[in-house]
This record gives sequence, structure tokens and C-alpha cells, in this order.
Amino acid sequence: MKAFKVIYKHGHFIDVETRQRLIPVQGAEYIISAADKAFKTEDAKMKIGDTLNSKDKASWAEGEFGKGNSAVIMTAGEK
Repeated sequence: MKAFKVIYKHGHFIDVETRQRLIPVQGAEYIISAADKAFKTEDAKMKIGDTLNSKDKASWAEGEFGKGNSAVIMTAGEK
């Protein structure tokens, strides 16, 4: 296991000693520790709402884009 001393600046982790960017690998697990005030839990950009069923989703699309301006491209559960 490696340990790095970094600062978070402009959306990047920068190694304090080497001044190089530390790039996290997708899907890896990390243990991050810092002072209590170094973290926020509210994210203004990530909004998670309730899941809509097909009927409610169709109603939402009609209200958002107007009648006839949306189409079903995949049934729920399909990949």
C-alpha cells in the first residue's frame, strides 16, 4: 500500500513532495483521511431524485419537451 501527502487544487490531487499530479484509477478503492473541515458532503451538481416508472417518465418528458417531441428507445431493464 502506498501513502501520498497531497493537496487538492483546481480539481486535481497534487503530491506535495514531487509536485506531480496523482491520478486515481477507475474502480480502485481508496482510504482518504484529512481534517474534519476538509470535506463537504453536499454536492450541488449531483442531484439524485426518485426513480420514475414508465408512465411517470412519459408524463415528465411530455411536460419537459412538449407532446410528440420524445420517443421510447428502450424498454426498462434492457441493456
